[in-house]
Amino acid sequence: MTRRKEGLVRTPSGRTVMEGTVRPLVYGPVDSRRYGRSLGVNVLPPDVKYCNFDCGYCQLGRTDAAALREARLPSRAQVRAAVEARLEELAQAGERLDRITFSGNGEPTLHPEFPGIVEDVLELRDRLAPGVRVGILSNGTTAHGAQVRAALLRLDDRVLKLDAGSEETLRAVNAPLPGFELERTLRAVERLPGVTIQALFHCGPADNTADAEVGAWIARLRKIRPAGVQIYTLDRAPADPRLLPCPPERLLEIAERVRREAGVPCRAFLPR
Repeated sequence: MTRRKEGLVRTPSGRTVMEGTVRPLVYGPVDSRRYGRSLGVNVLPPDVKYCNFDCGYCQLGRTDAAALREARLPSRAQVRAAVEARLEELAQAGERLDRITFSGNGEPTLHPEFPGIVEDVLELRDRLAPGVRVGILSNGTTAHGAQVRAALLRLDDRVLKLDAGSEETLRAVNAPLPGFELERTLRAVERLPGVTIQALFHCGPADNTADAEVGAWIARLRKIRPAGVQIYTLDRAPADPRLLPCPPERLLEIAERVRREAGVPCRAFLPR
């Protein structure tokens, strides 16, 4: 790959993406503050942001609708082979692994073979890395579908995004593509047991840190009844350069308010 300009690279396919965001089918393990040594599984194209959100804070850059239509997804067999090979390597090397995480270049559940891929990864985990938890980072927008819901229930950890409580602010922050229905998504999330809600707070355009906005978000948390909440702010260059990190003291205030008003554990991850 060659540099285009500061923070951007051009991939072999000719796409320009944020530097450091090109991910193969399997990457890591990476040392995560939240999940320990985590092996990432990217079921999406390696150099295309494949997501139905266009969040201004995303380190992957903007969502390109044309790129979504043209992108070629890896097959279930390709994902299985890549995960199997990496788990065998780690086992032979005696490397510690805490978690296998469906993550990567967008929303993992958009892959049409996602339920089958989950089955494959769980079988490989049981054979090659017994005891390692398998989880997902998702925006939850497909959780209303019966097959996706069943697959999510098979996982050990379900970390779902909710960055705002009011529809107006959520649409400003996440800029969902056509077809998104907030209430449908929230009803589906409410029916999933033991979820962890993850939220990014930022200042600037579509600010979601104001008291009223935080209050609306906490009201949603009370309905979802998550097992825990994780909040954080910008730690890498966002797609929208106008966005600013939420001050650490404000992030800690929001975490305390969640614990007090929603009655669930909440951890604030401050920028490094």
